Order: sequence, then C-alpha cells, then structure tokens
Amino acid sequence: MNALPLHPVRRFTRRSAIGLMAVVAVTAVVGVLLAFARRGWPLVVRGDRVVSTLVSRVLADHTFARSGLANIAALGRNTVMWWMVSVTAAGMLLRRQLRLTAFLVVTGLGALVLAPIAGRLAGMLVPADGFPSRYALNATVFYGAMLLVFLPIVPYRLRGLASGVMGVIVAVIGFAHLAVSGARLSDVVAGSVVGVAWLLVTAHAFRLWRLETGRSVGPWSDGLDPDARPYLGPATTGSTHRAGQRALTLAVGWLALAGALYGLGVLITAHPPVLDEAVPRWLAEHRTARLTALSELCSQTGGTRWIVAVAALAAPLAIALTHRWRPGIFLVVVMLGEGGLFLVLTTAVGRVRPLVSHLDGGLPTSSYPSGHVAAALCLYGALAVLLVPRLDGWRRWPAVLLAALVPALVGLSRMYRGEHHPLDLFGSLLLAAAWLAIVTVVVHPNVDLDNRRSTGHEHPDRLAA
Repeated sequence: MNALPLHPVRRFTRRSAIGLMAVVAVTAVVGVLLAFARRGWPLVVRGDRVVSTLVSRVLADHTFARSGLANIAALGRNTVMWWMVSVTAAGMLLRRQLRLTAFLVVTGLGALVLAPIAGRLAGMLVPADGFPSRYALNATVFYGAMLLVFLPIVPYRLRGLASGVMGVIVAVIGFAHLAVSGARLSDVVAGSVVGVAWLLVTAHAFRLWRLETGRSVGPWSDGLDPDARPYLGPATTGSTHRAGQRALTLAVGWLALAGALYGLGVLITAHPPVLDEAVPRWLAEHRTARLTALSELCSQTGGTRWIVAVAALAAPLAIALTHRWRPGIFLVVVMLGEGGLFLVLTTAVGRVRPLVSHLDGGLPTSSYPSGHVAAALCLYGALAVLLVPRLDGWRRWPAVLLAALVPALVGLSRMYRGEHHPLDLFGSLLLAAAWLAIVTVVVHPNVDLDNRRSTGHEHPDRLAA
C-alpha cells in the first residue's frame, strides 16, 4: 500500500494552492498587458488577424475539415478533462497509487478554475474576452499531466518521441480551437503558456513531496514517480506474436459479416413484408405525451454521446481493474467495428425510414440497420462478457439483464419514434451478436482467468464484494 503521510499531503496541497494563486495573479496581469498591447502594439493585432484570415480562407469551402477540427477541439473541453481526471485518478486509486491520485486531482481542479478566474480578473480592468484560451490551457495541463504520470513505463529511448507526440497533440488541439471558434492566436498561445506554468507548479510540489518522504528525485525524463512503474502499465498475458494473425482474422470476419448483412438489407428493402411497415404505423397511432418522453429517454441510452461516454469510461477502468490490456482492447475493437459496420451498411443499403412522422426529425442515415440498437447490444454485451466470469453468484445477473433489456428498450423506442422497421432491428441484433461473438473468440478478453485456473489459482481477478 502506498501510504499517505498526513503532513506531506497538506504541504503538497498548500504549495499547490499558493502556486495556483500566483499563476492566477500573473495570468491576470499578462491578460491586462496583452489587452493594452493590442491597442498600442500593432504587431500583436496584425499577427492575430493574419492567422485568423488565413485559416478562415483555407477552410471556407471545406465543411468536412471544419467538422473534423471541431471534433479535435472538443478534446480540450472541460467535460473531456473531467473524464480524463476521473478515469485516470480512479485507475491510480485501484492500483493504490494515492500520491499520483492526489497529483491528478489537484492539477485537474486547478486547471478547471484557473482560466475563468484569471480571465475575469483581467476583464475587470480591460476587455479580455477569450483570454486565456481554456481549450489550449486544458490540453496543455491534462495531456502534460498524463505524460508525466505514465512516462516511467515508456521505454527510455522513446521518451523524447512521446514528449514530442504529446506536444503535437496539444498544438493541434489549440489550432483546431482557433480554426473553428475564431479564437485569437495570442489567446491560444497564452493558454498554453499558463498551462505549462500551472503544470510546473504542481509537478515541482510533487517532487518536493517525494524528497520529504525520503525518496530521491531524478531527471524529468524519469517522470513524476519512477517507483510506481510496476503498477502503471498493464501486465501481459501470453505472447503477442499472434497479434497480426488476430487482426487479420478480425478483418476477414468483419468483411464477411458486412457482406452477409448487406445481402440481408438488400433483400429486406426489395421485398419488405406488410407487417414491417404496419408495426411502426400502429405505434405512431398510439403515441402519448408520457410514452413519447419515455421513448426519448430510452432512445438516448443508445445514442452516440451516451455510448461513447460509457465506453470511454469502461475501457480504461477495465484495464485498471484487471491489469491487462486485453479487456480494454476488446471493448475498443467491439465498438469501433460496430460503428464501421453501421456506417457501411446504412450507406450501402439506403433503406427509406417508415412512412410515419419521425420524432427525431430528419436523420442523415438510412433506416437499416439501427445504429442505436447495435451499439447498445455491443456495449452492454461486451461488458457482460467481461464481468460475468469475474463476478460470483447473483452479482453477475445485473450485467446480463443490462445486456438484454437495454437493447430491447432502445429498439422499441426507436420504432415508436418512427425511425426503424422491425426488420431493421433484426439486422442490428444480428450485426451486434455476430460481431461481439467474433471479437470475443479472437481477442479472448478473459484469457487471464483461464491461465489462472490452469495454474491452480481460484479466480484471483474476480471483483471483490
């Protein structure tokens, strides 16, 4: 157990709080000076205007590029940052790395309040809208913190490359925010500089903490806590020389499944049974305000945002809980494969939605298959695959019930809202069940449990009550 002496914790928190106040004060002063510079120093104004004009001109006729940049910029949002801090801190707690947990929580909370407080203080004296760029600050602090925490498990010869890649990620997020929101270049640069300052404050306080608890402090290239290296990276299970063969098997299975479901979709579209149109019509005729509200709630549990949020939370926690890569990789492969199948099939088949009023308005995809149902079954089915062998008795049944009930409720709500025919849902169930089975057999996410049983250990990785 990585014990936490009380006094060092207090000193670390106090130093970080003092550092936060200092960074806020300096940032506010810089904001005021920058605002005055924009009035009396044409170079700053000209630089902001030239970059903004150039980016707008380049992206003017590229809607797809702007959409992609918007998604990249979203990686600097507060919600994403909260997810990163929560999941990573939870992973550190599960591995009993309480010092790193404290570092992540303090660093994250400080970053989330730094930009709005400093911007408001500067705005009391001069107009300082958009200063500093919260997206650039968030990206610098959080991705930089991830680098410092996990650097000990990066091979030494690759640490420079890892630092460079992280720097590129931060720069790309800042540029994307500038491109899609009209933020000024000077504000984006200021956000990154402020983020670096705050990260250095908390990292320095952490290093002092190590010294006070009798631990040595090495070069920055060793990361924050080299002693935590055995607990940061997932253990390996078996050899990895068959990774290429597994990837090829998954690709072949994905293509075969896509072909079979495409044929089914063409057949359904060409010869739809009468009942296939009658069911959504009957549901539309019996709509009520209460059922409509309930259907919207059920439908959202299979929507992209909810599915991505749950998967993004479950995958890293699965790695942290099992200390294995495979469960996380399993979830990622299941969801990415399902998303690819849905996009290919809905584009290739192009089935018209039911001839009733659509409560979700005009959707960009076609009726076959239902992405909501397929995503829900893949996600909750994958969680059941991971949890059932690791739980005992009645505790395994909630996972099974979720895997059965959530897709059923989502499918019924999608038909009620006029978005799908019954056979669209049937195709989605085939898609999800077949793809989940293929990935389970090929990736074998619970192989660690099989290895434990073969060596005579009784389920050491089961989740304790």
